[in-house]
Amino acid sequence: MIGVLVTLPNRGTPVSVGEELTTQPEVTAEPAPVATEAVDATALWPEIAPSPPVGELMTARANMIVSDQFQQSTLGPNVLTMADGDVNIGIPFQPPAGGAMDFVDNRYVVGEWYFRIPEPDGDGMQWSYDPNDTPIFVGVSPADPRELYERLAPSAGFEADGADFVLGVETVRLVATTPEAIDPLMVQYQPFIEAVASLELWIDSNGIVRRIDVTAVMPPVLTMGTDGVAGTAEESGASATVSVEFYDIGEPITVDVPRDAIEIDGQG
Repeated sequence: MIGVLVTLPNRGTPVSVGEELTTQPEVTAEPAPVATEAVDATALWPEIAPSPPVGELMTARANMIVSDQFQQSTLGPNVLTMADGDVNIGIPFQPPAGGAMDFVDNRYVVGEWYFRIPEPDGDGMQWSYDPNDTPIFVGVSPADPRELYERLAPSAGFEADGADFVLGVETVRLVATTPEAIDPLMVQYQPFIEAVASLELWIDSNGIVRRIDVTAVMPPVLTMGTDGVAGTAEESGASATVSVEFYDIGEPITVDVPRDAIEIDGQG
């Protein structure tokens, strides 16, 4: 008798067509793909109180303290002002004549670097500028505190380490787990940074950085011989920690071009 036998697929049972006997190959079904969702790192952060709103202007002021491990000194608090790419850093300075404490300002405004130096008689400070010199810290940083987290997060590997208050605002403290991967130019608050050794951020509920601490490795320095001639470059082993606390974020702030600045070409 000639018969036709049909079986369900994927059973591997014989199928006869006419007088021939064949075997149905087994078919292994592919497992259905499982949908995965990206892990939101902020979901692991501790809950903090809502932060007060800030203005929309790209401006801020900050207190900046620099602790130099190599020189065993602390400079600060410096006053940092940022306004739409212009920067003013005021550094405490004791005039050589023994006068009252003043600030040495380094001001980068309208593409020009201005700085204040003691007047020849030591009785005050004089604005000056060098048209052929640009400070090394002028570049991608200091950044607006609203941009710092997004710029640093891809390379820093931040992990939350509790909550803390910065100038009355509750924040989440973040610690970089891969600070060596951070581009030093992104945190160039201290000139001549070779690499980032450690970095911490304090960020509020609006994603605005209220404080940043950076410990930087300094580059090799030239050794000085007994004859006063510089020798070869050697590792200094020095590090500097910069702590910056931001406030007046988004407030109407300007950094103006200094009046009566004298040109000091090649001496800045």
